[in-house]
Amino acid sequence: MFPIFQSHKVVEAFRIEGTRQIDDFMWNLFPKQGMPAVVVTSDFITKHNPQVGGYWVRYEDGYESYSPAHAFESGYTPMDTASSNPLYTPPPITGYRALDQQELDLMNAIKAKGNEIGQLIERIRLELPEHDPLWANIATTDLQKGFMALGRAVARPDCF
Repeated sequence: MFPIFQSHKVVEAFRIEGTRQIDDFMWNLFPKQGMPAVVVTSDFITKHNPQVGGYWVRYEDGYESYSPAHAFESGYTPMDTASSNPLYTPPPITGYRALDQQELDLMNAIKAKGNEIGQLIERIRLELPEHDPLWANIATTDLQKGFMALGRAVARPDCF
């Protein structure tokens, strides 16, 4: 079995709406109306064989490529270019409402503090071999429940 990778690249891209050969050496790739066409070489066409509906892609280092629609759309999320935040909206979770930015910030602060406390407990377990594991386990469970309750106080789910 080969190693598995997950993409985390930021790219410029558009869905190809049409192509047109300019001459023996150059082609236009057309994005949706209102965006400028991209000129590519015949070598690009030969190498990548771009199809209408697929994506022209330019990586941060300037390399240009082509990606079939399914491969591109399953690996990339559109971003808000003004803020560099993904435009992806996760599907709703039953019983939960969408959180505003202040609530998201509070949830992330709760998660960060929980991780900090979790690291402290792990440090006690590693650095103090004579610690009482029963009380360390009780503390772990009770603190996890406390952070979960704090998260529910912010998220205010309407379900059990």
